[in-house]
Amino acid sequence: MPIHPLADSMTLHGRPLPPRAVALAACLACALPPVLAQSDGGDAQTVTVTSVRKKLEVVQDVPATVSVLSGADLAAAGVNDVRGIEYKIPGLVLGDKGFDGASIGIRGASSIRGYTGDEAAVAVHLDGIYVPQSGAALGRLFDVARVETLFGPQGSLYGRNAVAGVVDIVSNAPAKTFGGGAQVSRSSFNTTTVEGVLNVPLNEAQGLRFALYGARGDGYVKNVLDGRTAGNDDFTAGRLRYAGLWGAVQADLTLQVSKDDSLPARRPKRLDDAAALTQGIGFYQTAVDTNEYSHRKDTNLALKLTAALGDLSLRSITGWTTYSLDVKFDTELNRAVPPIGLASLGYQESKAWSQEFSLASSGDNTIDWRAGVYFTGTKVKENRKNDDTASSFADGVTGYDDLRLWQDGSARAVFGTVEWKPVPAVSVALGLRYNSETKEQSQNEVWGVVPPSGTIPLCSETGGGALFCRSADTRKFTWNGASGDLTLKWQLSKQTHAYVRAARGFRSGAVGGLVGIDNGIDQLFGGPGTFGLSKLKPETLDSVELGTKNSLLGGRLLLNAAYYHNVYKDMLVFTSDPVTLRIIEGNLGKTVTQGLDLNGAWVPDAHWRLDASLNYSEGKITEVGPIAIGVAVGNKPTYAPRVSAALALGYRTNLAGGKLGLNVEANHKDKVYFDLANHHEQGAVDLFNLNANWDAPGGHWRVFFAVNNVTGKEYVTYAQPSSSPRAFATPGAPRTVRVGAGLRF
Repeated sequence: MPIHPLADSMTLHGRPLPPRAVALAACLACALPPVLAQSDGGDAQTVTVTSVRKKLEVVQDVPATVSVLSGADLAAAGVNDVRGIEYKIPGLVLGDKGFDGASIGIRGASSIRGYTGDEAAVAVHLDGIYVPQSGAALGRLFDVARVETLFGPQGSLYGRNAVAGVVDIVSNAPAKTFGGGAQVSRSSFNTTTVEGVLNVPLNEAQGLRFALYGARGDGYVKNVLDGRTAGNDDFTAGRLRYAGLWGAVQADLTLQVSKDDSLPARRPKRLDDAAALTQGIGFYQTAVDTNEYSHRKDTNLALKLTAALGDLSLRSITGWTTYSLDVKFDTELNRAVPPIGLASLGYQESKAWSQEFSLASSGDNTIDWRAGVYFTGTKVKENRKNDDTASSFADGVTGYDDLRLWQDGSARAVFGTVEWKPVPAVSVALGLRYNSETKEQSQNEVWGVVPPSGTIPLCSETGGGALFCRSADTRKFTWNGASGDLTLKWQLSKQTHAYVRAARGFRSGAVGGLVGIDNGIDQLFGGPGTFGLSKLKPETLDSVELGTKNSLLGGRLLLNAAYYHNVYKDMLVFTSDPVTLRIIEGNLGKTVTQGLDLNGAWVPDAHWRLDASLNYSEGKITEVGPIAIGVAVGNKPTYAPRVSAALALGYRTNLAGGKLGLNVEANHKDKVYFDLANHHEQGAVDLFNLNANWDAPGGHWRVFFAVNNVTGKEYVTYAQPSSSPRAFATPGAPRTVRVGAGLRF
C-alpha cells in the first residue's frame, strides 16, 4: 500500500505509471526546464505535475504552458529561496521590494502595488496552500520536490489573485523506506550551509519526513563606514510532513517554520550622487550609519484529506499561514556622518486561514468534473515609523512620522470544472468561479517636529510634541467578480496535440490611500486636507492562448510553442505626483500584451540532455486612466522584458565507479522598467552558471561544486522608482562559488 501517490507506485487517472515515468518524475518538465535534472537516458516526456488541474498528469499532455523545476537541481545550483528561480523561468519576474512587498509577474503582467493587505498578481502556493501577502510569498526553498509554474490566468481552480499565473512549491513527500541524509557546504562570503533529511515509515501505510535547513555568512554589499555587510544568509528553517492512508481516507500534513535574520542587500540607487562620489561607493557598497536589522518569521500549515466515495472523491484542504517582518533601515544610506541618516522602522504581521471543500469524479471517464467552495480570512497590521532628531527630508530639519494600519479580510468562492471527451482525440474543458471579497482597513498617522514623549498618541489625542495629527479613517469595502477558462484540445496524433485556451483572471481590489501623508501634503499646498480611504477596483486579465506540444524521436525530443494575447484592465498602481508629492493610488486603465513561448528538450542518449526556452513579450499601456501621473499611452509595463531565455546542457557519465554530473546554463533577460513612466530601468542581463557533482559507488556520499554568475555581471533586481539621492536599489548577487559534501543512508 503506497504511503503517498508521489512517493511510491505512482498512478495516473487510476492507472500505474510506467517505471520510466517514475524514474523521471523528479526531472524537469518539457515545458520550461532551464535547470537540468540528470536522467539515465530514456525519453523526456513523462514528467508529471499536480498543480495544473489539481490531479496527477503527464505535463506533455496538459493543454497549457507549464514550467517545472526539479528540487534536486535547484539544490545543486544553491537556490535556497523563491527569488532564485526568476532567471531560470523565462517570462517570470520577481521584483523584491523588501518591506513594501513584491512585484510578481508572468508574461508582462505583474503586480505593482503589493503592500500590507495586498495580494500579488501571481498566486504562490506551498503544498497547495495559498500564501496571501506578496512579501511572504518570497520564502525559502529546501527539500523541495519541484516548483511548478502555470502561465496565464488560473481563475477556475485557484481563484482570485491568480491573474497572471501560479507558482506552486511542492515539498518532498515521505517515502516508504527508512533513510535520510545530511550535507554541508561552504560558499563565497564565508557562508556555511547545513541541511538534513530523515524519512521514518510508521507502518506500511503511514510515514513521516523531517527536513532542516540553515545558513550563516557574510553579505556581498559592504558598508564603507564600518565594514558591516548586507545581502547575507542568516536563517534556519524546518519542516515536518506526514502522509498516510486511513482506510479510504488519504491524509497529507505539512508544517513548516522558518526564522530569517538575513539583512537584504541595499545600495544607493544613484551612484552619481555627490555624496556617493565623495565616499567612493562602488556597485556592491553603501554608506550606512544606522544599526540596520531585518527579522522575519514564517509558519505554514497545510492539511489535505481525500476520501474515496465509490466513483467520487471528496477533498478537504485546510491552510494556516503566519508572517511577521521587523526591520530598521537607514533611508539616507548614501550619507556619511555628519549628518546622521534618517532611521526608518517597520513592523508587519499577517495571519491567514483557508478552507476548501471539493467533490470530483474519479477514474478515466468521458466526463470528468469537480465542484467546490472556498473560504479564507486574513488579519494584517503594519507600523511604519521615521524617528530622527538630526536630519530628515532636508539636512538639519528634524522630523517624526508614525503610521499604523490594520486590515481584516475575508473571501468566499464557489467553483466548478468539467471536461468532456466527445471522441478520444478531442476534449473540451470549462471552468467557472465566482469570487466575493471584503476588506476593512483602519489607519492612524501622527506627524511631528520632535518625537512625542511617552506613549505615541492616537490622532484623537493632542500634545506629546505632535505638530500634524491627521484624523484616522476606517472603511469597509466588498468586491465581487467571476473568473474561469475554456479549453479545447485536439490530439492530432500520438506525438502531437494542439489547444486553444481562453481565460479570465480576477485580482482582489484594494483599500487605497495613506491618509496622514495625503492630508498633510494637501494642506501644505493649500488644500483642505480631507482625503480618506477609498475603494480601488479589482483587476481583470483576459487571455487567449494557442499552443501545440510535440513529442518526436520516440519521446527524446520535445518541441512546444504557445502564442498568447493578454488584456490587463484596472491594474492597481501606486505612484506620486511630482508637483505636489502626494501619493497617488488607483487603477491604471488597460495594458495589452502579446507574445510567444518556445521551449523544448532533447535527450539524445543516456549521457546528454539539452533544454531551451524563450519568452517573447510585447506589451504597452493603451489606457492610462485619471490617476496615472507621468504615465503615457504607449509606455511599457513594469518588469516586462521583451525577450527572456534560458539554455541548459547536462552531461552524466560513470567515473571511478561512481556517477559524475556536469551542468551548464545560460540565462538572458532584456531591459526592464521599474516604473510606469519608464524612467528607471535595468539593462539587459546575461547570467552563466555551472555545477558539478560526483556520487560515490552505492550513492552513500557525494561531493559537489557550483559557480553562479560566472562572469560577475553587475545588475539590480529592484530599484525604487524615484530620482531622489536617497532612493535605493537591490543588487543581484556577484560571482558565488560553492563546494560541499553529503552523506546518504
